[in-house]
Amino acid sequence: MMHSYRTPVFAPLAQLAPRAPWQTELAHDRPGATLIWITLGRGTALIGGGRHGIGAHTALFLPAHSLFALKLARGASGHVLSLPHPTALPMPEQPLIFRFRDARAQSELTGLMTSGMRESDRAEDSLTPAALEAFAQLTMVWLSRRAAAGAADTMPTHAARHLSRQFCQRVADGHALGLTVDEHAEALGVTATYLGQVCRAETGLTAGALLTQRLTHAACQALIETDAPAQDIARDLGFSSPAYFSTFLRHQTGHTPLAFRQSGTPVALPG
Repeated sequence: MMHSYRTPVFAPLAQLAPRAPWQTELAHDRPGATLIWITLGRGTALIGGGRHGIGAHTALFLPAHSLFALKLARGASGHVLSLPHPTALPMPEQPLIFRFRDARAQSELTGLMTSGMRESDRAEDSLTPAALEAFAQLTMVWLSRRAAAGAADTMPTHAARHLSRQFCQRVADGHALGLTVDEHAEALGVTATYLGQVCRAETGLTAGALLTQRLTHAACQALIETDAPAQDIARDLGFSSPAYFSTFLRHQTGHTPLAFRQSGTPVALPG
């Protein structure tokens, strides 16, 4: 479960993971489109069915419900624009990576994002939603023009990446349905072994690990963002019983549901 916004939200990069690194480092998806602008730091990102190295002045655009993960070195900084879903704002249809090397583009995008953040930090009045919508529209028009001009990285289109991208989208769309990797593989017309090999080659994680990470993220987010009983969360995420859910969470985080709800921090991230 993730926050769902009614108006665009401009925020510092740190707000992607306000509690602990698992909020960005575990594979997950967000309910609305998201633009991440990294101005300082290096790391890796799972986006578009593949793993990519990223550095300063990299922008990641994620359509709503796109599976992704982001791991950054300590000290990284930047900005995030989270958009409501649905929205009529212009935007690309696919996940995109932009590496802006010219100072003008860097300055323009930073200016748009910081202007939106200043509006977000103002004392809210009746015009705040309209102002945020206007800044978001300017930002997305700017990005869409850059995408149309070919500024985004060219994503691989080979068969393995296509299969990995399809599986990642299935995980984002149906992680709470209780489907196994075997069932996902059958739906995609491949064996589970082959799917696992392809996902590992493209993302660094097996198909099983991607599914596990998405379920872990959903469980952890539900525990810290809602007061729902653990048995209700287990049911909503497709677990066969509350006991199995508790065992799963303890194995992945080192905590029972109650202990995690109190701490919000897993001992180790599943991989």
